[in-house]
Parts: sequence; C-alpha cells; structure tokens
Amino acid sequence: MKKTLLLFLSFSFWLHAERNGFYL
Repeated sequence: MKKTLLLFLSFSFWLHAERNGFYL
C-alpha cells in the first residue's frame, strides 16, 4: 500500500515537472 502511494507521488511530481518543461 505504501509503495503504491510513493509511486503515485513520484508520478504526479514527474507530471508536474514535465508540464513546466523540466525532464528528469
């Protein structure tokens, strides 16, 4: 359960970063 939450958090962060034009 905790792993899924962490994955969702990192995914949302990546989505936000990509929207700002920043690629990880």
